[in-house]
Formats: sequence, structure tokens, C-alpha cells
Amino acid sequence: TNISFRLPPRLFENKQVLKCIECHAAGEPARVVLVGTTIPPNCATALEKRAYMMEHMDYLRKILLLERRGYPCQNANFVF
Repeated sequence: TNISFRLPPRLFENKQVLKCIECHAAGEPARVVLVGTTIPPNCATALEKRAYMMEHMDYLRKILLLERRGYPCQNANFVF
């Protein structure tokens, strides 16, 4: 089944929108970002992507984990 989801343009135009799913793995809550970020440039390995995101894209982690429904022990995962 293909689920279509459209955001009202008046609220979200010219803004970065993250499409996420929430899940639990062995009791650990996680937010998995599927759409809305770019692939870190010149990063061949997961370790390089992690280092780049820590230095240049930490605002995404803060948005996902510290917003009103965030949870300090939650994980933020990005799918590229």
C-alpha cells in the first residue's frame, strides 16, 4: 500500500521537513529519519558520515530528541 502524505504549502514552504517513523528496538525508543536530509558530502563510510553530521548537522539531533515529545534516552537514526 502506498500512503500519500502532503503537507499544507502555506505552513511548510521554504522549510526543511523531516519524514520519520517511531519504533522500539529491544525496548529502546528510536526516531528513524527516512526523508528530509542530504547525504553528507565526501563521506565513504558510516563513521565519516557520523563525524560530519556531529560537526555540521547537530541541529537535526536536537530537533528530534529535545523537542516537546523528545526523550533523553531516545535514538535518532538517519537512513541514506
